Amino acid sequence: MAYRELNMIDVREILRRWQVQQSARQIALQTGANRKTVARYIEYAEKLALPRDRELCDEDIHQVAQCVQARELPPVSSERREVARFHDQIKGWLEQHKPLKLSKVHELLLRQGMQATYWTLRRYVRDELGWHKPECTILLDDPEPGQEAQIDFGLMGYIIDPETQRRVKLWALIVTLSFSRYMFVWPTLRQTTAAICEGLDRAWKFFEGQPKVIVPDNPTAMVIDPDALAARLNDAFADYVAARGLFADPARVRRPRDKARVENQVAYVRESWFEGESFQDLDDARRRAEEWCRNIAGQRIHGTTRKVPAEVYQSVEQPAMRPAPTEPFDVPTWGDAKVHPDHHISFQCALYSVPTRSCCHT
Repeated sequence: MAYRELNMIDVREILRRWQVQQSARQIALQTGANRKTVARYIEYAEKLALPRDRELCDEDIHQVAQCVQARELPPVSSERREVARFHDQIKGWLEQHKPLKLSKVHELLLRQGMQATYWTLRRYVRDELGWHKPECTILLDDPEPGQEAQIDFGLMGYIIDPETQRRVKLWALIVTLSFSRYMFVWPTLRQTTAAICEGLDRAWKFFEGQPKVIVPDNPTAMVIDPDALAARLNDAFADYVAARGLFADPARVRRPRDKARVENQVAYVRESWFEGESFQDLDDARRRAEEWCRNIAGQRIHGTTRKVPAEVYQSVEQPAMRPAPTEPFDVPTWGDAKVHPDHHISFQCALYSVPTRSCCHT
């Protein structure tokens, strides 16, 4: 049962009834106040020796209310003091142009020896720094276990290419299983069909299984014509889908809700895995991304399902997955070429002969 907060009029009424010898139980029944709260007001009225033979003035009422409502602040916990040691550093991370996610801040502070939980850190930054995070969630019905995986590319930022020593863009192919929300991240420098096929094969190896349907975004490396009713896949990617026994259902253009389960994870991957880190090279980024997927993203309590993705996957979804491929996919190269007068064609710096009977003569 919820009790309303008492104002000065309520306090005056409690004390007026106390003056006429009503019990705490009677006062609570007549005023609707909590019986224990009424007893506390009576206790302090007696301690202050308020008179019962005259009407109480505002000063009397205020004095009793102050005694009851004034509470000592609880002592600061050792964990909160521990967080306070890093106040300036936390403030810098949260107020920079691209603020770090609070879970990432907690992870970085743990590496520096901080001994405090995430929830202590969260309460501290809300109280001391006014930090808050608006939350807006749209719940959708989940498909059956092992049925669907959603795929998206996200720009993480820049890394240094060890060969050229130049800053290059680092992309991440993100594969999220729609039922369990277990995810795999494949860092890459290119958004080519070969890079996508390699990343998907590594995802199936990571999951130790593959789903029946994939819902990709619309980069030309996967989709040539993103028609809402009859999307046309890139020829090489269509070969991959057929070879793996998958069904591709591309999302509509500018319709992020079609792949909301992976769309919502792009920022999480960027903030939790990439930002604040430094990688030696692409191989190091891939190795650490896989560790992050297994040990951090997979072990967290998902904000929508309120379950641990890795546990849901292993107990429910993995038995429903199709077997993962065991051989790498040889990505074919498609293109247009002209037949030269000597009945040869040149394609990607290679010469191929064409049988004379296959040539059209004018």
